[in-house]
Amino acid sequence: MYSKRKMCCLIATCSLLVCMFRAEIFAKGNEQQELPEIIRWEEGRGFDEQGEQIVGSWAYDTVNVEGKYVLFDDMGNVSAKTDQWKERETYAENFTDTEQATATLALRTEYFPKFTGTVYVTIQKENGESRQYELSPDNLYEQNVAVNNGVYKVKAVEAVDEQYIYKTEYAKDVLEMEQNQLLLLKINVTKEKTGTVAEAEKRETKMVEKAGTRNIADRENKIEILLKEGSTREKYVLCGCILLAAVLGIGLLFRKKRNQYD
Repeated sequence: MYSKRKMCCLIATCSLLVCMFRAEIFAKGNEQQELPEIIRWEEGRGFDEQGEQIVGSWAYDTVNVEGKYVLFDDMGNVSAKTDQWKERETYAENFTDTEQATATLALRTEYFPKFTGTVYVTIQKENGESRQYELSPDNLYEQNVAVNNGVYKVKAVEAVDEQYIYKTEYAKDVLEMEQNQLLLLKINVTKEKTGTVAEAEKRETKMVEKAGTRNIADRENKIEILLKEGSTREKYVLCGCILLAAVLGIGLLFRKKRNQYD
């Protein structure tokens, strides 16, 4: 009776350990796969394969060749970007927090009379966090951005209308923001055209297709690696369980013999 009870406990323990390792593996494998994927950008907003705008969530950008993770707020604006999934929690959703004094970055646009499009301005902080702002007729092509003290830079500026993309001019210097400072950033939209929206959409489509193919391959490789790691761990667990069972079995055998001589 005593031996049967021991063996049942041993089997239950081994089964529990195996299940725990398998759960850990599948949790790691599914964590990133559950993210919505950005397959199209339009006016600074990300859309998934069903054509729905992604809001209030992290998403994986398949348009960018290198791949990155993007956080959208409840309005669909980009709140943060990071190339490392593990670092997502270190990025604040905004450039400011309530415990620090803020400064103000004033975005102002000069443009030729017939321009009625939208200017997309991406500002990046020294820690890699970036946010995109839209300057359009709705806000008179200007916006005041509250930022914490620190160093910032203009990562990108794009001026587009329904047909064309226009060349923009702005200061390339770093923006060192100090407490209660008001810093003016002027952006000039010129008449010079750098391309058409149709051409840009074609390039974007090609990049999406290329990135999508590569992402499928990357995903398959990650799953294969996780499964291999899981198999290796399970082998170690099973070997440990078998060794433990053997030790217990030998111990019980010696104890039984010793009881026979007593």
